[in-house]
Parts: sequence; C-alpha cells; structure tokens
Amino acid sequence: MKGYFDQLEKLGAPVSHDLATDMILASLTSDYDQFVMHFNMHNMEKSINKLHEMLKQAEQNIRKSTLNVLMVQKGQFKKNKGKGKGKDMTKKGKGKQKPKPKVKPPKEGLQALLGRKEEAKGQ
Repeated sequence: MKGYFDQLEKLGAPVSHDLATDMILASLTSDYDQFVMHFNMHNMEKSINKLHEMLKQAEQNIRKSTLNVLMVQKGQFKKNKGKGKGKDMTKKGKGKQKPKPKVKPPKEGLQALLGRKEEAKGQ
C-alpha cells in the first residue's frame, strides 16, 4: 500500500500521513482488531515503514495463536451410560432410522430427454 501512496505523491496528489495510516489500519482483517485498538489507544505517531514492521510482528503473533486446530473424525461414538448427571437425553423408541430413498427421474421424462438429444444430434 505504501507503493500506492508513493505513486500518488509522484503524480502530485500526496496523501497525508494520518490519512495513509488510517487507510492501512482500516484495510486490515478482523484478526488485527487487537493491534488496531492498541495502536489507536496509545496515539502512536509512527512512520509508514515503522507501522509496516509492527504489522509484520503482529502477523507472526497471530499465526502462533491460530495454529491450534480441532480435528473431528467421522465415525461412531460411545454413549455415556449411567455416568452423567441430570436427565437422560437419549431418544427412546426411535431405533435405527431408514435412510431416505434417492429420488430417481421418471422413466418417461428420461426417455423424452434422451429422444430430444438424439433429435438434436441428427440435425
């Protein structure tokens, strides 16, 4: 983004330091909310280059804090029988539910569709 500000200055439309800083901070993702709040609370008057260095450091800290991933595997789970407190939340009387059948197109519609494709090929 600093390159854009430099180009605007070369074209005769310089951007003030405060506006450039505000534009940079506004363009950050929500991951940087803590950084932006800290920056604004302490009224830091830093150069664009210093702000860039601070953002690089903040990015490294964000990466370290977001490395934890919870993996869930598809499969069966064991029911906790008689070990929990409170009400039993299991559904009774349901048993295994039958999977819903897949909807197939009617044969008449399929044959009509195939007939149209053959007619189109013949022309």
